[in-house]
Amino acid sequence: MVREDQGEARMKKMVMVMILALCVPWNRVMADGITPIQVSIWSPIQVFPRDWDVVGLRFGGFYSRNRHVYGLDLGLVNRADASSGGIQLGLGNIVSVLKGGDRFSAGSDARFNYARSDKRPAHYTGMQLGLFLNSADEMRGLQYAWFNDACTMKGLQLAPLGNFCSDGYGVQLAFGGQNAFGDFIGAQIGAINMTFGEMHGFQFGALNFADLKNLADKEMHGLQFGIFNVAQRMRGLQFGIFNVAQKLCGIQIGALNIITEGTVPVLPVINAQF
Repeated sequence: MVREDQGEARMKKMVMVMILALCVPWNRVMADGITPIQVSIWSPIQVFPRDWDVVGLRFGGFYSRNRHVYGLDLGLVNRADASSGGIQLGLGNIVSVLKGGDRFSAGSDARFNYARSDKRPAHYTGMQLGLFLNSADEMRGLQYAWFNDACTMKGLQLAPLGNFCSDGYGVQLAFGGQNAFGDFIGAQIGAINMTFGEMHGFQFGALNFADLKNLADKEMHGLQFGIFNVAQRMRGLQFGIFNVAQKLCGIQIGALNIITEGTVPVLPVINAQF
């Protein structure tokens, strides 16, 4: 409930900023470090410096960078250093303040670990439409590119090759596959689906892996459907040719079903434990 209220507050703030930018005289807005239009060749070669906010249209050449960008963001590589929103369209789109290992030092359940960073993550609300890469600290909406990554994804990641997140709430869909390094609630659909933390939902693909960290308080809750399904702790149904679980509370259906800590460790066709 708290996270939902925070999301609504950010959305209202974004809308209010855009309305004020349209209503307030441009000279006043620009005096406060906000511009309705930005043109960039390669940051810092741009009309307004990168510590300014853009509310409206940013047209970038090869690389554009500003603090906040609300509205339409066009260019080859578009970057925002703080929470932003709208539509980003380019070869690559980045909304991030975290660096290196901080990208996935995020704690589970959308609570970030600042052990290596004293900066708050940057949120993006809207659509990132990139040819090669979309990246955001926290994404609320849609990401579409060859590769998508977010510390926390809330919405839809759609990619020909791969999707990555620390924690996810929604749908990851890729021909290649996806990887959630933390917890995931929703659906993963692709050739290879992996969740290292707790999974609540559905995995559909050739290879499905859940609860890979094998933590005592984590489990896979739901359905795995594929050729080869693996879960450390499984509550639900595994349906495939080969099904493997360390601990199971549910049913396995396939050519070979293995519960390594089960009453009957190996059975063909069907195996179950409750």
